[in-house]
Amino acid sequence: RLSWDFEVDDVVAVEGVVNAYQENLQLVLTALQRLPDPQWEDYLATDPQVDAEELLRRLDELRKSIADPGYRALVEAVFTPDFLGRFAGAPAAQRYHHAYRGGLLEHTVNVASIASRLAEVYPQADRDLLVAGALLHDAGKVAELQQGLGGGISYTTAGRLLTHSVLGVLFLERTLARQAFGQVETPARPESPDALAAPGIPVSRPALTVDASPSPEQVLRLEHLILSHHGQHEYGAPVLPATLEAWLLHFADNIDARAKQCQEAARSGQEWVQTATGAWIYTASSGRCAAPPEAPDKSAAEEAAAPPSTPPADPDRNQGSITPDAAGEVAAAQTAATEETAAAEHGESSSAQPKKGPEQAPLPL
Repeated sequence: RLSWDFEVDDVVAVEGVVNAYQENLQLVLTALQRLPDPQWEDYLATDPQVDAEELLRRLDELRKSIADPGYRALVEAVFTPDFLGRFAGAPAAQRYHHAYRGGLLEHTVNVASIASRLAEVYPQADRDLLVAGALLHDAGKVAELQQGLGGGISYTTAGRLLTHSVLGVLFLERTLARQAFGQVETPARPESPDALAAPGIPVSRPALTVDASPSPEQVLRLEHLILSHHGQHEYGAPVLPATLEAWLLHFADNIDARAKQCQEAARSGQEWVQTATGAWIYTASSGRCAAPPEAPDKSAAEEAAAPPSTPPADPDRNQGSITPDAAGEVAAAQTAATEETAAAEHGESSSAQPKKGPEQAPLPL
């Protein structure tokens, strides 16, 4: 029995039959009914292998490991108990990686841990700046993403208009502005998650002492890491990385997102898994990532059945590549090959040029 009297965020009970279609599983519905009084928290996607308490402990260790009093004070001014409670339960993305309750905490701890190790390999980098940037690089996602009553993840108006990178910088700027004017307490957050007042800014913060106050140069360098961590303009970076620490953070961010995709693909039981970004993952050998030699192009029916693309404001969207026509001009093919070779030297893949086979472009985070 099917009933179509539903509203956004309704929780429904579904019955159906799972079958295989073109090497993918699909659900054929036979019954669909709204649940009158659901406990919607029970339906939020989580990762059962994630230990939230352990992640919070590691987050606290990373925070305490920041020796520079200025950078440490900035991190502590943002991560108040109020903000941390929301941060720990937030997803890291709508669908591409760590798209579940607690995913933002897991992703942030992993990126900061990777960044800390990279600082050991590259001692010229400012380790305190790098770890502080890793801990704060996605803080704006608390205001960018929201989970509906049905457990779905969507973008807030503030998230679409500003993106989490800009929201993260606003967190810092407003924290510093209120501290400068001696306002330790701030007004309560707006009830609506779509409010443009950057919901999620910590409500109560410890005052920054003179000894712990960051310098303008420190604030500038930290904000640059937050704004540039996507690495490319087409993936939502307002500015490109311009410092060693910014590049290290960008790649640490990408490493964890790709690794998570491999881990999730390995649980699927399939040998080859194509992710939402179009990347192919080979799972038959310890979950290693690799691109298959060839992948069939989507049929017209598959393209027609695909969900509509996310609006341009979606910073998690990746840009796909197109397959060049066999009768393409030689000059165009030579240009594409030259640009792909140059991009490959930097560990990147050009999304603007034709490319044959499945794309392994850097994942926007």
